[in-house]
Amino acid sequence: MQDTSSSLRREEASTATSGWPMLRTVRVLVSILMLQLAFGLVYSWGAVVPYVRQYDHWSPLLTSAVFSAGPLGYATGMIISGRLAEYAPPRRLCWTGAGLMVGGFAITFLFPSSFTFILFYAAIGLGLGGAIAMAGSLAAGITLFPTRVGTIGGALTGSYALAALIEAPLVGALAMTSGWLNALRVVGSGVALMAVVMVLLMPSVPRSRPVQAGRNSISFPQLMGRKAIWIAILLEATATPLGSYAFAAIAAYTHGLRLEPWMAAVAIIAVAAGNALGRIVGGTASDYFGIKSVFLVICGANLVAAILLYRTGGDLVVLLAAFLAGIGFGGPAGVLSRLASASAPDAPHAAFGLLFAGFAFGAFYGPLLGSAVGGTIGWLVLGAIGLMCGLLLLVRVPFTRHRG
Repeated sequence: MQDTSSSLRREEASTATSGWPMLRTVRVLVSILMLQLAFGLVYSWGAVVPYVRQYDHWSPLLTSAVFSAGPLGYATGMIISGRLAEYAPPRRLCWTGAGLMVGGFAITFLFPSSFTFILFYAAIGLGLGGAIAMAGSLAAGITLFPTRVGTIGGALTGSYALAALIEAPLVGALAMTSGWLNALRVVGSGVALMAVVMVLLMPSVPRSRPVQAGRNSISFPQLMGRKAIWIAILLEATATPLGSYAFAAIAAYTHGLRLEPWMAAVAIIAVAAGNALGRIVGGTASDYFGIKSVFLVICGANLVAAILLYRTGGDLVVLLAAFLAGIGFGGPAGVLSRLASASAPDAPHAAFGLLFAGFAFGAFYGPLLGSAVGGTIGWLVLGAIGLMCGLLLLVRVPFTRHRG
């Protein structure tokens, strides 16, 4: 059975990449990675939250709603595009995602309000558009490297997260001098233009096929009837809330502790760095050490971060906690593609959409629940939810280690 499986993977890899010149492969990789970098603007909202509250007097619940609307739109988009990726060419999906970003940003920046930021900027432009672009990017990457599903998924979600290290500080610096709205207009217009250029440069890519291509297409009810799918969704939904809340609230948290003003920006960078590292390393590690091992590290990072933030330490403690919270948020995203492939090897794209919905749901309710509870106890509540992820690892599911 092992020899047959290895032979099938080698045949699939040969079929997928035969006749692809190196330059064309590089063009695809650069295009999909930079496209994800553009959609990573979603993380920049945390950098402007203090200014939105101070000058425009938005409530904490409203500013958290903008951050939560992105994952909500992403969840909806991933469920739809996960199935579409089995039929539509990857480049067409990337075009659709970029178009939604441009349209959503145009409406928001021309008619700014809390309503347009929640619906058009976050839910449609960065959420729905980002999900469809991710589905197209992942399909293109798996076509090139079908035996490195975890690595491709980690690289794409890692590029998405790296935007927080580049775009969030830029938005924060511009917000100090030009106002938060003008900062988002300038940087948002720039990344939207980059997204369009990247899709223009991207060569056409054929649809990727599941490993078990000979089987009939799996229906949505059949997929939802699998125990492994439900366990995987719950793993994602319980592992991500703490890190999601950290992105939305860490800047205000540092202000509340009366730390140095620069600590707000540095704390966001720490969350972003942990997020990016968790995605890249988590995805690659899942290919070699297995899914459960990666989730054990994620659960440990969440637990330590929640305790440190609850106890309210000094500068270094806050930065360490922010970094660990970022790992706890990025790791589940990085392992998504491998988790989807292990949960449904005969329908990995559709499974990826469902699992990303679980991840996005955790990112959606994390900021809202943390803001509703309030105070340092909010960190502890979300940390307790993260412990449920560790308990789920005790359930017997067929998540096996895979080596390409």
